[in-house]
Amino acid sequence: RGVPPSGIETYDPAFKIKAYWIDPPLKDTVQKMGYMVVDPETVLVTHLSEVIKRNLWRIVGRNEIYQIVETLKKKYPKVVEDIVPEKVPYSVIHRVVQNLLKEGIPVKDMLTILETLSDYIETEKDIDKLTELVRRALAPLITKLYAVNGNLYSAVLHPSLESKLVGYIESGNHAEFMKTVAEVVKPKLEKAIENFTRVGAQPLLITAPEIRRFTKQVLENYLPQYHVISYAEVDKGANLKVVAVVEK
Repeated sequence: RGVPPSGIETYDPAFKIKAYWIDPPLKDTVQKMGYMVVDPETVLVTHLSEVIKRNLWRIVGRNEIYQIVETLKKKYPKVVEDIVPEKVPYSVIHRVVQNLLKEGIPVKDMLTILETLSDYIETEKDIDKLTELVRRALAPLITKLYAVNGNLYSAVLHPSLESKLVGYIESGNHAEFMKTVAEVVKPKLEKAIENFTRVGAQPLLITAPEIRRFTKQVLENYLPQYHVISYAEVDKGANLKVVAVVEK
């Protein structure tokens, strides 16, 4: 689609992508070229919003969790009292909420979060694994979070590559997993960013549930703007639109 006329190349720190400054009269011309155009005020608000969202998990403490639970208890007293703190301690809720917020997942549906933790906490003690189970329960919310006009635009892994990555995790070969994601997956996802920009969607990768969090951990070092969700977190009624297939 070419470079915008008289455009000054810059970098969008909020979404970690290349951008251009243009003169206001060129707005219509640039939009016809396929670019998404935003005004300076929107850019500023977006950047501030992103900074707050990315650091909210650091700010939320046990006291905030207690207040959230107490507020929920007023609406669902019996349910909450049966779960907190007898079955699910505040410390567990706090750490799971931090994990969710760290990846930008809203925690407004606290009832679902508590009920899911209550269902699994007797057999699963690992906080990261509990978080993955909660994320699956929040599938409708997560799908809506990334959907654009009812469409969920995403990059996906080719089945053969995904199978190989799942095998690395299941066999405990984390070194080979990290190497493959860094050397194979990361470059392909980097090239696909423009595809998301074109449709006005956030960069998103959907993976098998077994490798979701491990993939996100590696990509966070290279492409932090990419959200990574699993197929188990995609709502059944979602209209999935694949914009890139990552293969070796």
